[in-house]
Amino acid sequence: MNKGRLEAFTDAILAIIMTIMVLELHTPNGYTWPAIQKEIVPLLAYVISFVGLTNLWATHHFMFEAMHTVSYGVFIVNMALLLWVSLVPVSTAWVATYPTRFLPQVTYIAVIFGWAVFLFLLGHEAHKADPRYPTNIMAGREMSVMMVIMVLGAICSFFLPDVALTTGVIVIGMYLVIPHQNFVRHRRRQLK
Repeated sequence: MNKGRLEAFTDAILAIIMTIMVLELHTPNGYTWPAIQKEIVPLLAYVISFVGLTNLWATHHFMFEAMHTVSYGVFIVNMALLLWVSLVPVSTAWVATYPTRFLPQVTYIAVIFGWAVFLFLLGHEAHKADPRYPTNIMAGREMSVMMVIMVLGAICSFFLPDVALTTGVIVIGMYLVIPHQNFVRHRRRQLK
């Protein structure tokens, strides 16, 4: 399997997913502040998901940059990741429409949780295919903390409205820092 082709295919799918998400946004039904306020939650959900997908793309790029070979296992996990991530527009629209309902919130968190699991599995498969692949890009301890936050967010969303989007902000914020820092450390070690 050609690493570049798989990465390009992933880039294309992520671009399509992001485009589909923006099509779910609607212009305000008027030109007053109350009309705009009705669209704030969908816009916020879109921004959170967009930032998350942007970070997913960057993390995926970091991971593939560190890979030397792509095995069939890497291909399968990557395709499962894309299948799971293709649920982002649906879960984003659903939580934006029903921000205080349990099932849309849990679904939204489950989608973020799933893509974290698939990124972890992708790193695992990459290391199996090539022992030179660094095992700490999707670091275990930090990943565990993110998973716990998502599980707690899912539980709390049953009792507290709007927890799913807050959980999304926290976890995606962590995603913005952790894989990038680990990748930078790995690159520095390679250059020494």
